[in-house]
Amino acid sequence: MKFKYLFSILPLFFMLFLIAGCSFKKSEVNAPTIGEFDNAPSWVLTQQLPNTISGLGSAKKEKLNFTQQRDKAIANAQNDLSKKLHLKALTIFKLLRDTTMDQKLYEKYVANAQDEIVKDASKNAKVMKLWQSNSKTIYVLVSTDIQKIKHHFKVLVSTTFKDIPAVSSNYELKREQGIIDAQLSN
Repeated sequence: MKFKYLFSILPLFFMLFLIAGCSFKKSEVNAPTIGEFDNAPSWVLTQQLPNTISGLGSAKKEKLNFTQQRDKAIANAQNDLSKKLHLKALTIFKLLRDTTMDQKLYEKYVANAQDEIVKDASKNAKVMKLWQSNSKTIYVLVSTDIQKIKHHFKVLVSTTFKDIPAVSSNYELKREQGIIDAQLSN
């Protein structure tokens, strides 16, 4: 009796395993190829050059020619740089906030200032380094000068926030304490 029951359920289990096995897809992980960073220059690993804010971008060979692959890596690096600048600017503006000011109004000022900083820094960004790995992946480092960003912050604080003296005084205080430099250098 047990054998009849086992033989009647066995084809059902076989079908379930067959369906499950056919529908299983190998997941792709964006893990680097083993040995990908052998002989890599230090800037690829640190993603930074001294006195700059940098973005690292890469592009795999795929079906692209060298120019297309390089341009894709540059676009990815510029996107990475924009994200970093956006976060750094947001962090700094949070430190400068006037607590007596309406939160939504301040956020509006900050959003405009962030866009200006990212736009200006992206316009001044330059491709500083390029490297091709053994797997033919191209890595590009795009950087912008921290001093130019600090100058742009100072100009924005004095113009955009001119009607909010507390922000200007907070900026001067944080700059003198070295907090602005520390936030930009991280």
